[in-house]
Amino acid sequence: MDLGTAVFILLDGFRHDYLSEKDTPFLWELSKKGSAIVSKTREPFGFQSRPAYLAGLYPEESGVCTLFKYSPETSPFKGTGPLSRLEGLPRLRLWIRKRVELNTSRLAGPIYRYLHTTAQVPLTLLPFFDYSEKELPWEMSLVTPTIFDLVKKTGGESIYVGWPEYSSQYTDETVVSRLCESLSVKHRFAFVQLGLLDGVGHTHGPDSVEIKKALKETDSRVRELYSTFEKISGSFVLFIFGDHGMVKVKEHLPIWSRLRMLPCKLGRDYLVFLDSTTARFWFFDENSKEPIEGLLKEVGGGKLLDDADRKTHHIRFNNREYGDLIFLAHSGNLIHPCFFGVGSDAPRGMHGYDPDCTENQGIFILAPDASKRIKTPEVVDLVDIYATSVSFLGFEVDEMAHGKNLLADKF
Repeated sequence: MDLGTAVFILLDGFRHDYLSEKDTPFLWELSKKGSAIVSKTREPFGFQSRPAYLAGLYPEESGVCTLFKYSPETSPFKGTGPLSRLEGLPRLRLWIRKRVELNTSRLAGPIYRYLHTTAQVPLTLLPFFDYSEKELPWEMSLVTPTIFDLVKKTGGESIYVGWPEYSSQYTDETVVSRLCESLSVKHRFAFVQLGLLDGVGHTHGPDSVEIKKALKETDSRVRELYSTFEKISGSFVLFIFGDHGMVKVKEHLPIWSRLRMLPCKLGRDYLVFLDSTTARFWFFDENSKEPIEGLLKEVGGGKLLDDADRKTHHIRFNNREYGDLIFLAHSGNLIHPCFFGVGSDAPRGMHGYDPDCTENQGIFILAPDASKRIKTPEVVDLVDIYATSVSFLGFEVDEMAHGKNLLADKF
């Protein structure tokens, strides 16, 4: 049953308990409407969640989990070897990295026309890695059709304003302006991403004064979007959600400095990628595994994921791309320095912890819908947003896709 336009408003880093009458009056009012569904969101394991809410897939099916994956055969950084010898020269370090990133933007895939980064990955290690996402969100080729695919197949149109264009070109103000200027009645699916909260949460922490200010601004942007949809679309449903929450950083885990004290050699005996909350290892010499496991247990502050954890988190990959061994930090612990931050000014807020960590969970508001409130789970998986929106638009959910239709008793 087709009831109009499905609208995704992704509020990057909007933690579920940010919602309040004082800080977010419009969202609060929207959440209190008689038919609104309000819940928490649970992100998939890792940091890349687009395949979940756009295609109903977990990491083990989409092949997308973290920004970087182990893939020396396809790495766009193969030519960085000579330049890596100069990385130790302070005056040249920034220039060298910018040069590598510029070259990479021509090789890595369509996404990197907009966004190309080497983060702080040591240049000597870059040739081992490739990006996990190489296609733009509206062009992703996955084992299930995306919402964009389904709409296009039936002759409809979609509009998308968000990552990666957002990351490199637009503020939230310009994102909203662009969406409002481009939206028309022909769009059956609209996606807009507001990113202010995520940046402020990382920099200042989730309990900061700055977050309060960012919440008020974000609330105002959502009000503007809602007003635009009311004017243009006769019938629509808003899927407002935070793809993750934000956890206050309390302790740093010095894994990088401790690894460099081991006798086994990085790049020859083993390989590591240090995300902010995970340390992923690949072993080329099995003799290096035991001392590394011992080091991680000694550092503490996290756990080594076993087979049961991998099943729970849907990361049972049939290859080595995301690690032979994965260490996940406990909530509030930050691996620092890591390959996304090496300086003394470490993030005060972070996400990417266990998906069941409450502070790591985002907000979910489904409104407006029909005439009565529906009982919904306390926590909504991002794949549920896919299943619900696809059903609302009148499409069949692919048999390989995951997720529950939260409006199943209506549509």
